[in-house]
Amino acid sequence: MPIKRKKRFSLKLLGIFSLIFFLWGLSPLYAESLESMAVRAETIVVSVTKKKASYWDGDIIRTRATLDIKQVVAGSLEEKTVTVIYDGGVVDHIGLKVSHGVRLPEGQKTVLFLKKSGDYFTVINQRRGIFFVLPGPKGEIAVSAEAVHLPPPGLSVKSSRIISRPGEGVPLNNFISTLQEFKR
Repeated sequence: MPIKRKKRFSLKLLGIFSLIFFLWGLSPLYAESLESMAVRAETIVVSVTKKKASYWDGDIIRTRATLDIKQVVAGSLEEKTVTVIYDGGVVDHIGLKVSHGVRLPEGQKTVLFLKKSGDYFTVINQRRGIFFVLPGPKGEIAVSAEAVHLPPPGLSVKSSRIISRPGEGVPLNNFISTLQEFKR
């Protein structure tokens, strides 16, 4: 009898943990809204990634990206160049790719939702706080980073940038106007 009880208890415990991990896995589906991210961001910018360098920080690889600021969409920012630090990158042929993490390819124009953290910035809500600026049929469009396939870190992005969901982009000027409305 005690063996059956232990077995039932173990199965119940396994079921509870399975449910917790299943619900935890669904958390990206309940993502923060664009308006909420805009309100939380200290500054929203249009920028181009000038250079980046990955380094070991204890047991994790981080990347320090230097961005040229092209336009401050919302918030205040005096600098023309800022640093963003994020998890992931490549050091000595060892790579770390963080699912839903920040990736800022060199030379890529982006709209970023930023928060100051000491002498550098971080991106609000990881990858959801990044919108790639790409050529569209009638000018530049803003496309969610989640709708763009990028190659693994360290490889060229120039020829392999592909929008995974056609029709996903929004005209950049309309996108910027909407973000400015959210910040008022």
